[in-house]
Amino acid sequence: PDSALQLVPALSRLFVFGRIIYYFTYSYLPVMRAFGFSMTIGPSTASLIFTAVSLIPPYSNLTSSIASMFE
Repeated sequence: PDSALQLVPALSRLFVFGRIIYYFTYSYLPVMRAFGFSMTIGPSTASLIFTAVSLIPPYSNLTSSIASMFE
């Protein structure tokens, strides 16, 4: 739905910020790599699941109501 498009810039910023954290902690603090990785994979996976569910016809109304919560 068009109302979900406003999430794209926020998720893009979160992805870039997670990649920056992952890059800088890769050699200095290897334990903190998980934080940067989770900031990258979490929103990407959630977006993929949301898109896949919204393509299923019985659930298209459900995803548009979820997307309207972010307006």
